[in-house]
This record gives sequence, C-alpha cells and structure tokens, in this order.
Amino acid sequence: MEKLRIRNFGPIEDADIDLKRINVFIGPQASGKSTIAKVISAFRSYNNLKAEWVERGFIERLKEDYGLSSFFQEGTNISLETNNGTFSIGNASSPSMLQEPEAAYYSIPSSVYIPTERVLVPLISENSFLFISEKIFIQKYITEFGILFQNGRKLTKELTVDFLDGVTYYYEDGVDKVKLKNGRTIRLTESSNGIQTTLPLLLAVIFLSDKVGKKNTRDISIAIEEPELSLFPSAQTALLKYLLELITPLNYHLTITTHSPYTLTTINNLIYAYQVGQMNKSVHDIVPDKLWLNPNDVGAWFVENGIVRSIIDEENNQIKAEEIDKISEVLNHEYDKIMDLKFS
Repeated sequence: MEKLRIRNFGPIEDADIDLKRINVFIGPQASGKSTIAKVISAFRSYNNLKAEWVERGFIERLKEDYGLSSFFQEGTNISLETNNGTFSIGNASSPSMLQEPEAAYYSIPSSVYIPTERVLVPLISENSFLFISEKIFIQKYITEFGILFQNGRKLTKELTVDFLDGVTYYYEDGVDKVKLKNGRTIRLTESSNGIQTTLPLLLAVIFLSDKVGKKNTRDISIAIEEPELSLFPSAQTALLKYLLELITPLNYHLTITTHSPYTLTTINNLIYAYQVGQMNKSVHDIVPDKLWLNPNDVGAWFVENGIVRSIIDEENNQIKAEEIDKISEVLNHEYDKIMDLKFS
C-alpha cells in the first residue's frame, strides 16, 4: 500500500490518497487532476526511489520536467509513504540518500506521462526547424512524450483503428499519414482532433507494451491526461478497453485524469464483470476476462476546490453511481425548470 499526501501545492490544498494499481481522477477544469497525476508520475520516475531519493532533485523534477515551478508556496508539503519508507519535500524529516544520478542515454523510462498536449507532437515533428529557429520553448514532459511517439512510429509501421472509423496510420517520407475509410490519404495534422489526440497515445502505449512486456520483471507507471479528448462516447469506451488490454499484462500502475462520465462507467462495468465473473464465468461472453478489473486495484477520486475525496462505494466496491450521474441530474433539473415555465 502506498499513500500520497499533498498540501498547498498549486490548486491542491489537502489530499490524502491511497494509491492503487489504477487511479482515476475526475473533476472540473483546473481543479488539480493533472497536478496530482504529475506528482505521481514524478515519484514513479525513479527506478529505485530509496536509493536515488534527494529532496532537491525531486523538487527540480517537478519544476523542470513537469513545469510546476509556480505551484510551490508557503506550506507546500508532498510525501509518498511506501513499504521502503516515506519520501517527502517540505518536511525536515525527509530522508537524505545518495546523489541523484546523471541523466543517461534515452531508454524506456520507469514513469511515462502522456499529456493532453500530445496533439501538438506530430505538428512539432513536422516543423522542428521552425520551432528551433523561433526558439519556441516546449515543456520537457512534452518533448519526452515526443521521443516516445517517435519510437512508437518506428515500431508500428501501420495501425488500423476500428473505433476511429477504421482509419489506418502509417509513417512515410518523414510525414505521419492517415488513410481514411473512403481511401483518401491525409497528413495526421490535417485529420480530426479525435484522431490527432488518439493515434499518438496508441503508438506510445503499443511501444511501451511491446518493449516493457519483453522484460516482464520491469515495473512501468503510465499517467494519461484525458484519454477521451474529442472522442464520441462509444469511441471513449473502446479506447479505454484497448489501452487496458495493452497495459494489464505488464507490471503496471495507471493514472488517468478525466472529465468523462463514460470513462467512469466503463471502469465500473469492468469491475462489475470481475465481481460477477467470480460466480458465473459466462460474463466472459460479454466482457473478456482479460479486461476484468479487481476492485481492490482501483481507486477513484473527485478533485474540487483544492480537496480530493474518494468516490468509491465501500459497500459494493464500485464508483458511486450518483457521482457518475451528477451532471445528468444538473441538466435534468435545468430542463425541468424550463418545462415548468412553459406550462406555468
């Protein structure tokens, strides 16, 4: 069991989170979901946290690698409690370990952050000289994802994605291309937003699944910002299942930030499939057992006004239905008020 504590860091005032294998954060824009995901990713970026930990080095990771310099304030405290000790910043009891090692040549990282800015990566790739000549600053976590994307497209020569209306991706003559269902070929940067945000994500995770899967003793932490970006609800569900199918065979930790109730509903269905599947294996005909999620491996939290609260129902070990339905209730209430005016 690992416990993450965050105090007075950016939009987060007070958060105590018991981390699971899969961690899902939902809440309004700018509530702090990505902040939490970046902190988790920064902790996971150490191959050996106990051996490599230096408080100053972790602060620099948050500032330089994740662009969180302005988030530090008076009273900031971040700690991760593990079986090997507690590692914290903003606390005099932080353990002092070895010097942080120098950066090595690029290899598969132990922690991967997949940002919403992934839509920019193909554009940057095609116009790298423009970005260099104009001296345009790009956050390190975006460039690191860009390197991962480049490796992904070397591995995957061609990728057809049924839930993206059957489009086929391929890389040719230095250009990312997409063949549409009607046979027309366009640049990836000319395609719809849903395709532009999803294909780089898939190429990266396919690459990680292939390379890390061949080293089955290796742990990998993956944080994904808003996997549902610009996708129709059915495609959101299909994407999440696709990702889980790639990731679950690994020794993994998965963090997701989302605004989508469909993401929560999909996770709930996979938890329910696991629960019923313990008594009736016929559930496999509806949901393949490789997608079942053990409820003990899943945590879900609502982030708002600097506070983080669990939205897991302790009785049935699923995400609370009322949390998923909350936005629908607001819209229905609005509709009822309008209807009342119509008939008043």
